[in-house]
Amino acid sequence: MDTRKIVSVPIELAEAIADFRFGERIGTEAEAIRRLIEAGLHAKGLTIKPSTRKTSPVEE
Repeated sequence: MDTRKIVSVPIELAEAIADFRFGERIGTEAEAIRRLIEAGLHAKGLTIKPSTRKTSPVEE
């Protein structure tokens, strides 16, 4: 089951997320943010369970 989180980010971070999203051709901002969080956790040596969530390329 998914859970929603609402966060505020500085405009520079929002722009970096958008650049990442479009550079990687990711369908939604939410998916781009999930991938960035997962990459950050992985870089810190933390593991997460693989997602069984199925995402469509154009969900919002």
